[in-house]
This record gives sequence, C-alpha cells and structure tokens, in this order.
Amino acid sequence: MGEGLGMYGLSMALSTAIAPALGLSVMNLLGFRPLFAVAALAALIALFIGISIKNRNYSLSVQPLKLGELFERMSVPASITQFFFMMAYGVIEVYVAIYAAQNGLPGGGIYFICIAVATVLTRILLGRAIDKYGESLLVYTGNIAIIAGILFLVFIHNIPCYILSALLLGYSFGAIQPSLQTMAMHAVAPERRGAANSTFFVAFDLGIALGGFIAGVLIKYFGYDNMFLLMIVSCLFSCGYYYFFGRNHASSFNPKARKMQDAGEVSGREYSGETPLIVTISREYGSGGRRIGELLAKKLGVSLYDKKLISLTAEESGFNEQLIEAEEQSVDKLMVFDNPVQTKMFKIQSRIILDIAAKGPCVIVGRLANFILQGKARCFNIFVYADESYCKRRIITEYGVPESEAEAVMHRIDRERSEHCLHYTGNRWGDYRHYHLMVDSSLLGDEAAAEIIYTAIQGRVVR
Repeated sequence: MGEGLGMYGLSMALSTAIAPALGLSVMNLLGFRPLFAVAALAALIALFIGISIKNRNYSLSVQPLKLGELFERMSVPASITQFFFMMAYGVIEVYVAIYAAQNGLPGGGIYFICIAVATVLTRILLGRAIDKYGESLLVYTGNIAIIAGILFLVFIHNIPCYILSALLLGYSFGAIQPSLQTMAMHAVAPERRGAANSTFFVAFDLGIALGGFIAGVLIKYFGYDNMFLLMIVSCLFSCGYYYFFGRNHASSFNPKARKMQDAGEVSGREYSGETPLIVTISREYGSGGRRIGELLAKKLGVSLYDKKLISLTAEESGFNEQLIEAEEQSVDKLMVFDNPVQTKMFKIQSRIILDIAAKGPCVIVGRLANFILQGKARCFNIFVYADESYCKRRIITEYGVPESEAEAVMHRIDRERSEHCLHYTGNRWGDYRHYHLMVDSSLLGDEAAAEIIYTAIQGRVVR
C-alpha cells in the first residue's frame, strides 16, 4: 500500500511543487488574468478526467449519514502528525518566494522545481521502504530534513544552500506525506478508507491554513527570519506527538512487538508436558460462533469458556462484570493512546486464558485466544463468518436488536473487534493466515458447522 500511495501522491507532489513555479512565471510574464485563466483550464481538464473514471459497483448503505462516520478514528494519530508537519511545510511554500526576493536569492520558481525533483525521487526510491520498514524512519528523517532546510534558508543566503534547502524540503514532503497517509489507511476496513482519507486530508489542509495564519501574525511582529525559525516548533510537535503516541498506536506499521510485550507473558510462556487440545473460535457478530462453540464443546466433551471468562476476569481484576463486558473487546474511542483500564483487562484475561489452556482441553470463544496461544501445539483456531443478511436476521430474532439498528450494531461490533485485535496484537482480525479453518455458518447452519469443525479436529489435531 505504501508504494502505491507513494506513486499516487506524485501527482499531488508535482502539482504543489511545480504549480507555484509555473504560476509565478505566468504572472510575471502575462499578469494575473492569464494566470487565473490557466488555473481554470487546469481545473476543467481535471473535471473531464474525473468524469471519465469508471465506477465500481459498490453496495450503498441505506443507513442515515452520521457526522461521526465522516471521520475515521484509526487515522487520527497519522493525521495529527501530518497536521503539525504541514503547518511548517505550507508556510515555506507560501512565503519563500517573497523571502528569496528580499534576500537577493533566485526566484521562487527555482526553489519549487528543486522541491518537485526531490519529492519525485524520494517517492520513487522510498515507496517500498514504507511497506518494508514502516513509517517511523521516514517521519523522523522527514522532520529533521525540513528543520535543516529552514536553517539553511535563514542563516546562509547563497545559491547552493538555497538549492539544498529546497531539496531537503522535497525529501521531507516526499517521505512524510505518503508514509503517514499509508499509516492512516492501512489498518481500516476497505469501506472506511474514504473516511480515513478524508480525515487525513482535513488535517493536511488545516495544517496549511493554520500555519499560514500564524505565520502572517509572526511576520508582523518578528519578521521573516524569526517566523521561519519559530515554525521549527511545529516540526518538533510533529516528531514529539508521533514518538509518544503515533508509533505506539495500532495504526503504526510495527505495533506487534510492543503489543504482545504489553500482554506480559502472552508470547513467551511455555507449557510443561503435553499441551491439551485447545480450540479457539473467533467470530463475526451474528454469525453464531458462540452457539457453534457450545455444540463443538459438547461433541468434544470439553469445557466451554465464553461468558465465564468475564466472571474470571472480574474476580482477578476487581472490575465489575458489566464494565468488563462493555470494554473487554474494544479499544478507547479516542484511539490516540492506550486506555489503562482496557489494557489491564487484556493482560489479566490473557493470563487467565494461558492458565485455562494449561489445565486441560477446552473451547475458548473470542478474546483473541488464537493470538494469545499462538505457536502452541494442539491449538486449533477457527473463524466463523456469515452473510450479512444472515447475521442481521440472527441479531434481530435471537439477540433482540431492533431491525432499524441491526445493521449499524453489526458493523460497529465487528469494527470494534477488528480494532481491538489490531491494537493488542498488531494483526488483522479475520485474516485467514491466523486460522486453521474458516467456516461460513450462513451456508452450513450451526449444527453442520460444528460437525465439520469436529471432523477436522479429529483428523488433524487429535492423536
């Protein structure tokens, strides 16, 4: 995804870097009216190109639009990091031409062309690095580069340093923007990528707007040199926010080691002697995974752990069962940093699952048990899913959810489970790579699904 977004972002990078240089040239040669005419023509061409794009046949939701759904919580950390960066970057793009003229440096067009060249090269050369190594290195080096570019621009007024400043800015934008956009989008469900993109670019544009406003005030009282230097503070905020919050968030490319370490001995505890047979069942809301777990436990003659895990967690944590049931499979709604209550629940519940699995064979429903017991012998991981219409019928008839709310509740709970999984394990919930068997309960029904799982276990796990 990082490479694709990096290449896609070339169009924006080229337009934001080349357009100012072209605009300055047209304005100087022909004046403002031809400049606006060229801009209008470019917009018209973009309109015709957009109209020619063929749409896919997406299914549209009939639920009323809610303001909160226009923004994606998983994209907040990347968006805030980008917001602070764009405050500084946007200010330089707006004021560098005036500043250069005042200090006897070449016209702003040369500066913007150098930015464009550096941005294009950075995105071509480092696009795959985002996917391979994550966003952290590019976020740090990008902010360092823009700080260095500001220092060269302010303190050394000669052509080589002027060009070097532009190249550093081009690298900073080429490195940070696609890496953070990928961070904002990669961890969200496909149907939420539009909202994720919207969240990211709202922060992007707000950064430019607020930075320009603040810069105008600073110029009035402190002059251009001090204004540029004060914009370094915004870059430090970008780095600082990312270091303390962004890199530890579930949307970061490499949260796995931190998350599994947070779970205590989740990833490293070993059993003594022979490991009992453990079946874990992850399930979409309304798919009947809990009922299938009950049937399977009876067939195997083993204990079932589902609601019982709530009471066991309450006993050990001191939290009441209602709180645990509400919070145990979700993450903080702000999605900016760890909720200590939820994290404590996850750690305690993880230890309980490890103890249960060590004592004897059982079926465990949900609670990320497949990840907590990852790598253990004789552990069989199931994922139960179903057609949306099947899930909705079950939610209405068996769970008592009003028909008008069923679809929204279904999507909310599945999203919460997905975010919870990503937040505490760094893995995608429902990804086939993490399960031995995936079962469509809407095709089979509960009894047949349980029978198929039982047969598979007899053939592959039980010795």
